[in-house]
Amino acid sequence: MSRPVALVLRPVFTLLVFGLVSLGCLGMGSNAYASNLTGARLIPQYDQSVRAMMGFPDLEVAYHMPWDQKFELIPRAQLSYGRGLDTRFRFFTAGLDTRVALPRPTWGGKFRDKLHWALLLRLSMLWETEPTRQTAVGLGCPGIVVTYVASKNLDINVGARLLDYFFLTGDVGLETTLSMSLGAEYKLSETWRGIFLFDAGPALGVDDRVKGSIRAVFGVGYNL
Repeated sequence: MSRPVALVLRPVFTLLVFGLVSLGCLGMGSNAYASNLTGARLIPQYDQSVRAMMGFPDLEVAYHMPWDQKFELIPRAQLSYGRGLDTRFRFFTAGLDTRVALPRPTWGGKFRDKLHWALLLRLSMLWETEPTRQTAVGLGCPGIVVTYVASKNLDINVGARLLDYFFLTGDVGLETTLSMSLGAEYKLSETWRGIFLFDAGPALGVDDRVKGSIRAVFGVGYNL
């Protein structure tokens, strides 16, 4: 059964405020921090990192593998107990994300050196366990993410991504989701970082229905 929207939104926005305030308070550190895992600053070419996220409404693990200085491959898997505002265990996704570093803009004034940009791409498969047991292919529409370097330890990430799934069974057709994201990453040590990510947006269903999509997760990243 779907929960009332208010009951779903209340804990989500509590997580959002708590996450940003907590990471913001930590952002007064002084250690160098040259990369992140959910923003636009790719990890160094010969490094590798793992990331684990947990919250509403899913669990996610990912492995970051730089191809070169401007291109990163990210195999990932995600188990969700909610899709849209539904809170049942419903689907599993697996696939490949990529991050492509973009040139810095010539505008921005004194903030130019603090801004980083990256292109996002995603290819994935989705298996829905109930109620319809559908299978879908993610077609990988691109997105963009911008990182603002708030301090030497703290990055603020803002992004937008267009995700689409083509359902092969059940209600065959295309579903497209426009996801807007806000997050932060804080360097805990030379190998560990704390992560917070919130994203939300409308999904246009295969039968012209519109569903809300909300996600708020905490996580950690570890540099191997």
